[in-house]
Amino acid sequence: MASDDKLLGRDESVPYAFSRDYFRDVVTSTSAPDLVRAMHDYSGYMRQAAVERAAELRLPAFAPALVARLNDWVPQVRDAARSALLLLLPALPGDAALALLPAIVKLRHAGRYDQADWLDRLESDLLSQLTPARLLAGVRSADPKVARACFDVLLRHGAMTTAQLIVTTLASRSDIVIGRKAVALIDTAPVATQPALYRAALRSRFGVVRTISSRHYLTLGSVEHRHKLRIAIRLLLDTQASVRAAAIAWLGKHHGDARPYYYGLLATPSTPAQVLRICLATLGSLRHSEDAATVSTFAAHPVTAVRFAAYAAWLKLAAHDKDTIALAALADEAERVRKAAFTMVSTQGAYIAFPAVLSLLLERQDWPLLLRFARLEKWNWLEAIVCLAPGHSEHCRAALAAELRSWLGQSSSFTRPTAAQVALLQREETLMALAKLAGPERDMHALLARELSFARR
Repeated sequence: MASDDKLLGRDESVPYAFSRDYFRDVVTSTSAPDLVRAMHDYSGYMRQAAVERAAELRLPAFAPALVARLNDWVPQVRDAARSALLLLLPALPGDAALALLPAIVKLRHAGRYDQADWLDRLESDLLSQLTPARLLAGVRSADPKVARACFDVLLRHGAMTTAQLIVTTLASRSDIVIGRKAVALIDTAPVATQPALYRAALRSRFGVVRTISSRHYLTLGSVEHRHKLRIAIRLLLDTQASVRAAAIAWLGKHHGDARPYYYGLLATPSTPAQVLRICLATLGSLRHSEDAATVSTFAAHPVTAVRFAAYAAWLKLAAHDKDTIALAALADEAERVRKAAFTMVSTQGAYIAFPAVLSLLLERQDWPLLLRFARLEKWNWLEAIVCLAPGHSEHCRAALAAELRSWLGQSSSFTRPTAAQVALLQREETLMALAKLAGPERDMHALLARELSFARR
C-alpha cells in the first residue's frame, strides 16, 4: 500500500482508498478550478491525469495551466500538455491566445530541456490562428511582456518584412526593450531602406533609440551630406544629451564648432524656456570655461527651470567658483534652485558659511532646507533648532522636539562650536526653549554642559 501511496503522490499516513478516490475524481471531473489545482499536484500521475482530462473538456480556462505544464519535469506530463494545448488552441479567443504568448516564448529560455522544435510548431499554429496582423498589433500592446513576445514570434518566423516590423515597433511607446531590438535590426534591412528606417527611429520616444539611430544615420554612406546636415542641426535640440553629443561630434568633424548655434538661440528673446534649458545644459557639458560668463547671466532668468539649468551649467564651467555659485543659488526665490545649492555643498564640495545659510533660509522661511544644511554639522544643527524654536505652531514644535532628540542621540562631534554658538547656547532663554522641546525628563542644562565640555577637549 505504501508503494501505491507514493505512486499517487500521497503521504503514507493518508488512507489508500482516499488517494484512489481522489484520482478517480480527477479523471471524471468537470470543474475547471479543480483540474487546474490537480495540474499542480505533487504527483506526476495526478498532473498527467488532470492534463488529459482538460484535453477532453477543451475549456479555454485551462490554457494558462497547460502552458505551465509544458515545462513539467515529468516527460509524460509535458507530452500530455503539448497534445492538450494543440487541441485547445482552435477554441481560444484571440485575446486569450495572445495572452499566452509571453509564457510560451519564455519556455525557450526555461533551461530544463530543449523544446525549440516543438515551440516552433506551436508558434506557427498561433500565427495561423492570430494572423501576423494581429501579432503586429500586439507589438503595440501596453503590456510590455505581450509586446516583446509578439515581436519575437514575428521576427523568428519571418511573418512580415523586416521593415514592416521595425517601423511598427519603433512607433510603439510602451517598451524600450523592443525599441532597442528594432533599431538594431535596421542594419539587416536592405541598404536602400535603412535611411528611412533610421529617420523613423529618430522619432522614437526613447532617448537610447534616438542615440543609436543618430550615430548610425550620420555615418551612412548612402545619405547625401546635405540631408545629414539638416538632421544634425535638428538633433542639436534633442532632449537627450547623448543625441545632441552625436550631432555635435559629427558637426565638429564636418562643419566646425556647434556652440555658436546655441549662442544664437540664447541671444534670441523669443527662444522658449525649454530650448534655453537645452542650450545651457549643452554648453555646460562641453566644458569651455569661456562660456561661463554667458551662462551665468541666465541665473537671473524669470523662469525657474532656466535658472536651475543655468546654475548646473555654470558649476560645470567654473568649478573653481563653486562657493560663489552655491551662495547665489541659495539666495534664489525658488525652492528647487535652493535645493540645488544644498547638493553643491553636500556632494560637490562647495562651501557656504552657516551664518549665511541661516540668514538666507530664515528670510525665505525655508525651515526644511535649513535643517538639512544644519544636520551637516552638529553645532550648526543645534543652532538651527534654537533659532526655529520660538513662535511656531504646535506641529512645528513637535517636529523640532524630534530634531532635538535626534541631536541628543548623536555621538560626540569632533568639531567645536563657534564662540557665537557657545554664547547663544549659554543664554537662559536658549536653555528654556530647549528644555521645553526636550520635556521634563531631560535636564538640558546638564546635557548641554556635558556636550560643550566634550567639544572643548
